[in-house]
Amino acid sequence: MYIKFVLACAIFLYVHRFSDALIINGYYWRVFDGEIPHDAVIAGSDVNGLPVYIGQILYGDKLLPAKIYYNDNKAYFAWGTEQSSDSNVKILCSPTPEKLQWVKTKKNEVHMFINKHLISGGYEPSYTIYIGRSFYKGETLPGRVRTGERASQNLGLYISSIGKEIIFDSFEILTYEPDAVEVTTEHCHKAALLMHN
Repeated sequence: MYIKFVLACAIFLYVHRFSDALIINGYYWRVFDGEIPHDAVIAGSDVNGLPVYIGQILYGDKLLPAKIYYNDNKAYFAWGTEQSSDSNVKILCSPTPEKLQWVKTKKNEVHMFINKHLISGGYEPSYTIYIGRSFYKGETLPGRVRTGERASQNLGLYISSIGKEIIFDSFEILTYEPDAVEVTTEHCHKAALLMHN
């Protein structure tokens, strides 16, 4: 696990220092400097209907998903309570956002996604971290999905809201579908994209 952490930190620091974006499977993390890039991935919306984006933050020995509000230079994330930072922050971007799909799931079903490419959200010791979202108090908010080696270790979706950490057993998880085409439908009170065969 230490090796995974060192590797995650090395990749984060390399991308942060030497390149604006490392493209992997049609999505990538850019350095977030307070300006929303034109290709930033929208995860949901706030109470005013403005977009909420997917961030990633280096926090101690963890690389955690976060939320970034429109017109805000900070990233907010859940770690016991709501935390925020404006340093060591990335923002998820894609030239083809229609290939990023939100799929409904439950915490004890995440390990059954064997034919789906789940988007990694970072690193946390003893867990695999993915990106999820849920609707809470008028907002559709992204956060971290904590999974372990067994279904009993899948702890659900952690989001932050109004100074608190909230945990969901049912949520949507972000996947990458290379053959997806754009079709809109309603999920979490926000238009989403589906795969069409």
